[in-house]
Amino acid sequence: MTKKDLYAVLGVPRDASQDDIRKAYRALARKLHPDVNKEPDAQSKFTEVQEAYDILSDDEKKAAYDRYGHAAFDPAGFGAGAANKGPRSGTYRWSNVAQPGGSVQAEDLSDLSDLFDTFFGGRRSARAERGAAGPRHARRHASEPTIRDLTIDFETAARGGTATLTIGGASTRTIDVKIPQGVATGAKLRVPASATGDGDILLRVTVRPHPIWRRRGDPPSLDLEMDLPLSLTEAIFGAKVAVPTLDGKVDLTVPPGAGAGKALRLKGRGLEKAGTDQRGDLFVLPRVIPPAPDDLTPQARKALQAMADTLASPRTGAEW
Repeated sequence: MTKKDLYAVLGVPRDASQDDIRKAYRALARKLHPDVNKEPDAQSKFTEVQEAYDILSDDEKKAAYDRYGHAAFDPAGFGAGAANKGPRSGTYRWSNVAQPGGSVQAEDLSDLSDLFDTFFGGRRSARAERGAAGPRHARRHASEPTIRDLTIDFETAARGGTATLTIGGASTRTIDVKIPQGVATGAKLRVPASATGDGDILLRVTVRPHPIWRRRGDPPSLDLEMDLPLSLTEAIFGAKVAVPTLDGKVDLTVPPGAGAGKALRLKGRGLEKAGTDQRGDLFVLPRVIPPAPDDLTPQARKALQAMADTLASPRTGAEW
């Protein structure tokens, strides 16, 4: 029987981006999941969609498929050597697996609201577990995933990167887990059993606070914000200040009178959405830092006192 084109299975064009492929897969998975769709052929269609996503969501396998078609995944086919570096598709799983170099692509489930919860309160059904992989795989996946906490630094979360995960009992080993760009505290990353050699691992992510930057608004906001310490004279007369960003320092012109609560925006200096051209902004919040009394010279103290006697109070209105 002729196998269907994988792009047609997901309903996307051949030049579809990874973001488009992921969106199409999510929509079809929700529609065809056997615990939601009771049509007789729902299971076979669901498995077909899963297998298509397993290949097209993996850059190496996708490249092999684009070049050789289904022959890339046939052991006797002429393209087999290019595609069989990792586990073959067909098992019931929810994330990409082995990547070149032994690292594992963990899937961020935070924006999926954990698909299992959507269907059946976080528990997988026996029918869904069986899939097309047979009883052996159903037993392996029937157990709940092991929950682990993973703490990463802010810049790894902002740029994407890898984290080392130690797994195993009596004999331990480590694997490198790929961290998706823009991941936030509270996100869940699933590492499949095919990568751990045992069961699935669900990583609960905590992002360490950065000494300067912080997210502005709740994810999926791409904006960042930071405080900009200013001296009294810089706030009054304005200044040009080198501001640290994710891309290096940028000169920012601070207008006279800054520090009155108005944020200064550096466009396109925030977080980047993985696989797109979308980029957030960096909002800089001026903060006036008065000099410590002990740091003032007698002349400076006298000058400030004279200025204080001539300035109007900033507290206005009937409430004051």
